[in-house]
Amino acid sequence: MKFNLKEQIKNKCFWLSVVSLVVLTAQQFNLDIIPDNFQDYVNSILTILVAMGILTNNSTPGLGE
Repeated sequence: MKFNLKEQIKNKCFWLSVVSLVVLTAQQFNLDIIPDNFQDYVNSILTILVAMGILTNNSTPGLGE
């Protein structure tokens, strides 16, 4: 399996993973670039996205996997 960087850069999940890695690394090294209530912001954004139907699996028809 070949890693295609050009295709990965276009992928939203790739960028979400990169941002998550940066945030977790910053937390592990106790860097103060992340606000204390960061988890509240993330939960609020994810709740809104789920309510809007953005975070769904559109690759399968119907409700099943």
